[in-house]
Amino acid sequence: DGCAADAFRHAAKDGDLAGNFAAFQLQRGIQDGGSRCIPLLCASCGASCSLPEAPEQDAGDPPWETFASQSLCPLGVPAILADLNVASAQGEFERTFGALRPSAGLEVRALQSDCSMDALRLVATVCRGSSEECDEWSKFAQPRCRVFMGSPYDVSSFSFFTAHACASGELMYCPVGLPIAIRAPRKSGSRSVALWAATAEGLLPGIVAARRVLASALSGRQDDHERLDQVTHDWFETESFRLGCDQDTWRLSANNAIAYLRDDWPMVGLPLELCPTCCRTGLGRLTVVVLRNPFARLASYYSNDWRVRKGHLAPGLRFAKWAEAALGWDGQARNGSQPSDLLDERDRLHIAPVFSSLPGTAEIVFRLEDPEDSLQRVERALCAPPFRHCTPLPAFPSGGRGAGRRASEVLWSKRAIRLVERLYRYDLEVEASVAGSATPPRPTLG
Repeated sequence: DGCAADAFRHAAKDGDLAGNFAAFQLQRGIQDGGSRCIPLLCASCGASCSLPEAPEQDAGDPPWETFASQSLCPLGVPAILADLNVASAQGEFERTFGALRPSAGLEVRALQSDCSMDALRLVATVCRGSSEECDEWSKFAQPRCRVFMGSPYDVSSFSFFTAHACASGELMYCPVGLPIAIRAPRKSGSRSVALWAATAEGLLPGIVAARRVLASALSGRQDDHERLDQVTHDWFETESFRLGCDQDTWRLSANNAIAYLRDDWPMVGLPLELCPTCCRTGLGRLTVVVLRNPFARLASYYSNDWRVRKGHLAPGLRFAKWAEAALGWDGQARNGSQPSDLLDERDRLHIAPVFSSLPGTAEIVFRLEDPEDSLQRVERALCAPPFRHCTPLPAFPSGGRGAGRRASEVLWSKRAIRLVERLYRYDLEVEASVAGSATPPRPTLG
């Protein structure tokens, strides 16, 4: 597969985008267990065609095999290969993002792959007609979406599926075929939002089918490791070749896909086609902003994330003192640690306010504490002009047990409460305007 991918890329460089003159020579099963590959530069030669001479080989090595496209070798034996290179923009868009067309007035302008250290993804440029007003849609192979491999499993639970690429890249979830762009700040139900977006995009049946394939490969047989290696090869190696990545990159991607398999909550990576679509600007879409109560969000991050990863840096540091440090307290923590020692950029991104000003009428707020009412609010906005999309939305996935009580599970200080009220004043004001009498009460002092 890798050798064929190289041959197709060489043919494309010579202007042969269809791969009509792609050819290569391959020597498989040599002594070190690997293979040798020589892509060939070919052109049509009419009736005078003949096979190129095979390279020299060492004694005892297997023979060289020659593979070529049908136009070069019409009498050869067919060899079926996976998708090895990115096709035309429209064809590859349909293979990866689905056959549904973008919203009315939008068209796919270009498609390219990104194979960098930061991300592996396929990127579509989607524009409004002939204007320069464009958006960027992405499917990520790294960071990769993952599916839960334990049993039993519940496809309506946030724990069944993870897809962090959109949120971690400051992008929005933008299901193909549904004109919404969902902004899900970190620690604001982003895992539930990812599953909701994947379900709205119609990806859930494919995710479940992929899980069944993986479960079969991990069925407890003695050769399950080899079977899993085969699955990761079939799914991720050819995926990387299509994106134009080198061999080291695909090995890193494949290893990352199974890195969490032995965890207490085992998960395995999925092909990029089964991951939610991300977009940058939400062109032609209704913007939906997910909002979680700031008090609950801070308490959840401290208990379920910061204390697990960094609690050893400040043993005995209580939540109230941590919150004061995290939100700008200018003193020292009880053990002498400075705030800069306790929080890094990742921490600050996870607890940053959602709103820096009051939102406009074009944004719909999805309040995490009341998903049913929020769903109805989004459906009404979608059904109204200019979208007129009146199809019911899928139910919002269930969150972690006790998520609504997080703020009351920790002890607060007066200073911590005042800091939240000051720094998250817009979040709290928006929450009150949406929730009305259902606004969660302020936490009590410890």
